[in-house]
Amino acid sequence: GNLAIALEETGDVDRARNLLVEAISLCREQRIRVLLVTCLSNLGGLVMNEGQLELASQLFREALEVGHEINDIRALINTLPMVSALINRLGHPDDARALLDTIDKLVVDTGLPLTAGSLSAYRQARQETMSEPLPSDAISTVERGVSLDATVARALELIPDEQLSMPG
Repeated sequence: GNLAIALEETGDVDRARNLLVEAISLCREQRIRVLLVTCLSNLGGLVMNEGQLELASQLFREALEVGHEINDIRALINTLPMVSALINRLGHPDDARALLDTIDKLVVDTGLPLTAGSLSAYRQARQETMSEPLPSDAISTVERGVSLDATVARALELIPDEQLSMPG
């Protein structure tokens, strides 16, 4: 996962994609579901950045479903910022903002910080969905008591499971 992210950051997207596809295959073959969630999310982010929103939707959906099945709270919280970015790119900025606000609350409630990659996706999604500049302390402590199960269920509702019809 981290090697693929480093490769993507340095511009070797094809190699990053190949590594993630291989990692996903290995995780499925060996039934390593914890790593599968992360690899699916990372590949989803990569293809989303390439504009392949339908494939990203499928990958994020599977990542959320598997993460929820195995109750991998850290992986779920770290997938949600990328899902928010996807939802925004699908033309639903209000839903994307609402999901980002929920992520703030989940981070506070669980005490689990976003990984560097997810924090980057979070900040990018915040910037894309807000007209005002992003404050340096972007993750607020406004409210507590948000349900991760409800958040994942809502995110799954927002991700299209059929062929996409792009707005505009």
